[in-house]
Amino acid sequence: MRLKYCCSLFFLLGASVFAQNAKPEILPYLNGVISIKEGMFEAGAEIKINSLIIRPYFRLPMTDKKNSISEIDRFTETWASVIAVEYTKDNTRPNGPVRRFRGTFQGEWGYSDFKYYPTGDKTEESSEARNSFGCEIKLVWFSSQGKESARQFSPQIRIRYSNEWKSSDEVGVVGPPNNNGVVYTTNMVIDEPKALPIFSPAFSFQYYPGRGNFSYAPAVYFDLKGKLNSYNPFNNLGRIRIELWTFFYPIIEGNPNIKIGAAPFLSMRAFGKDGLRPVEYGAQLGFRLGTTFLQFF
Repeated sequence: MRLKYCCSLFFLLGASVFAQNAKPEILPYLNGVISIKEGMFEAGAEIKINSLIIRPYFRLPMTDKKNSISEIDRFTETWASVIAVEYTKDNTRPNGPVRRFRGTFQGEWGYSDFKYYPTGDKTEESSEARNSFGCEIKLVWFSSQGKESARQFSPQIRIRYSNEWKSSDEVGVVGPPNNNGVVYTTNMVIDEPKALPIFSPAFSFQYYPGRGNFSYAPAVYFDLKGKLNSYNPFNNLGRIRIELWTFFYPIIEGNPNIKIGAAPFLSMRAFGKDGLRPVEYGAQLGFRLGTTFLQFF
């Protein structure tokens, strides 16, 4: 692993821990929000009105696609403006069980200017400006008896649709021989950008046994991808993915917002064709910052 990668990664992790609490109060119902997480810089505002929270903010990638040092799962080639609306209903009663519900809707819009060289000559540049968009719904339920060492349950649903433009891959273009007869190749993008529509419903069931530093979270994803440069995500490829997560919390008291997870996974192709086998399996590790105790999505 390169030293640059290690140093940059530790810097981002440290900045991310610091940024989770960066919510300076501007007005009684208005806070500023600044965060650095998962390779993204986010800044905006948080408006709280009773059980409703509104978060308008913008998101920028901290590195470009050729020099990404922290790409995890939200890396994008475009900047994006985001509006999120969150509603919370607390049905907890004094000396009774804890019951909470939280629903979130999020809309995203982004812009990027893509450059490519259709003739394979860097003196003949073409560019296209494209807009990407997405929307997401999250529904979270939480239940516990509200007693010490009581078990905690949290079923969660996430539904997301996105249509994001991305640059085509670079290819090697063979140039003419130089004066010594040497032929060389230059890597460049020769194809126009492409948009891929994706629809991804997912379900997870979070469980904490009431004691210890571990929680458990089976999760199921159904990822649907449409044809390039279209809006329909249902006519090309579908894969089902099952993950069985175990999370370890180094700090269990107070507000444990750091957790380390490991999970075996199984990915099965439901229809269509891709570059993977019909059935893929393996394991993965995860490190999450700034989440609530049983938050998954």
